[in-house]
Amino acid sequence: MDRQSTRPSTARRTLLGTLAIGIGTGTAGCLRPLLEEEQAAGNETDEENGNGAESEAEAWPMFGADPGGSGWADVSPPGEDVTEAWTADLDDGRGNPVVADETVYVVARSTIRAYDATSGDEDWSTEVGLTGGTSPAPLVTDGIVYVTPGDGFLYALNADDGERLWGESVADGSESTFASPRRVGGTIVAGDAARLGGFDAESGEEQWSTELPNTVLGTVVDDERAYVGILGAGGEDSVYAFDAETGDSEWSYEGDRNGSNEPTVVDGTVYGAGMGDRGTNGYVYALDAETGSERWTTELESTVVTSPAVVDGRLYVTDEDGELYAIGTDSGDVQWQESVWDESDREGNPPKISAPAVADGRIHLGTLDGRVLAADASDGSVTWSIDVDTDVRCSPAVANGRVSIVADSVLRAIETA
Repeated sequence: MDRQSTRPSTARRTLLGTLAIGIGTGTAGCLRPLLEEEQAAGNETDEENGNGAESEAEAWPMFGADPGGSGWADVSPPGEDVTEAWTADLDDGRGNPVVADETVYVVARSTIRAYDATSGDEDWSTEVGLTGGTSPAPLVTDGIVYVTPGDGFLYALNADDGERLWGESVADGSESTFASPRRVGGTIVAGDAARLGGFDAESGEEQWSTELPNTVLGTVVDDERAYVGILGAGGEDSVYAFDAETGDSEWSYEGDRNGSNEPTVVDGTVYGAGMGDRGTNGYVYALDAETGSERWTTELESTVVTSPAVVDGRLYVTDEDGELYAIGTDSGDVQWQESVWDESDREGNPPKISAPAVADGRIHLGTLDGRVLAADASDGSVTWSIDVDTDVRCSPAVANGRVSIVADSVLRAIETA
């Protein structure tokens, strides 16, 4: 397979060094169309809508909310005054949660768990191979939960009761993964270690696979391609595009060292972020999704280790120094920059921040200095902040008036007080 390699206009050459993947975003089925919804006071309702049809609950059913990982969904976040609705102990595990059918799903160490989104009661749990670190988010679509927990396998489980439908090896033996599975038509695209594959969504049968030069950090898809971010050193390609049906390589992009993130694809453009020259700053980039050609790059003040969110002509991204940026998607101009942590709270290392989850004009984040917060998308001002007394290494999911997030080894649901 021929592969076209595209490179930035300004060549970057950096050594690999040690890349600290502290935030562990998991970088992780098409989003089922939501039926007409009737929302009241920021929470879902099961009453009939004006047409006499029953409304469907809101969903954040995969990492980044949709197959392209935009980090945005048309869902209801909590109001300005918030409280913890419930918590659930994950037994020393942690992962990025998702929400579908009024259920919160999370992979935590060796267990896949499902909780009632309203009460926090555990609906079911299913054991898988032992995994470590922060587990990628599951994918929930068509009544099936697809997970790559980090034990070298892709699993399909019944979303109602956790029954294992099938398991297929993605990487030989137990491996570590940051990438959540994605669905394109009848194909599940999943990566583990340095291997990416396409699997039949019903049977799990492998349709294609390809080896990559380094660890897969995350995968997103559109109707035609899978876009993969890998751990890369300066001078090496770190973003790849593959035909989602055949696995044929279409293009790659050098970029620079990625953080623990995956790219985002929205409206024919691939956006990503990482570590800049000499490892002292960060940058974001925009690529043509069809050709991989660079549209723009923008340097930031510090390394980016999380995935960006893209909505309404803006890209939102956080860096390791606690800065939140809004960047115009047309030209890469920084429209505003705000610190979303209190200087007085800083002790030692800077409070790295999770991937953004945007809903109804608010950007939801978790930080390593022990807070979950929401910032106004128009100017970055903090709308609310809640102290969870422990570091937050996972990214939130927003739906039905709640933010679901894992802090340390506890799943938390935050809602309007």
